[in-house]
Amino acid sequence: MGCYLDDGTTRAPTGASFQDRGMTQTMCQGMCAGYLYSATEFGINCYCGNTPVRSVKCTDSECSIEFGGDGNAVCGGSYRMTLSSAV
Repeated sequence: MGCYLDDGTTRAPTGASFQDRGMTQTMCQGMCAGYLYSATEFGINCYCGNTPVRSVKCTDSECSIEFGGDGNAVCGGSYRMTLSSAV
């Protein structure tokens, strides 16, 4: 779905959240089971929710921090989150 701005006050999705230094996309999607969306940020953060992101879409290059547990994939950035389907 893409890279979105996280301004620190309107973080989305707004359901459960997790932090793990070994975070991967698969891990986040598993943690978000039962939700529609998952978002990853800063290599270690995972957010889950059922509401679409109401934020500014950024260029994909702004989401360039690698996952803590997978150096071959990107996990958002500083105040940038990568949104995907939780399924």
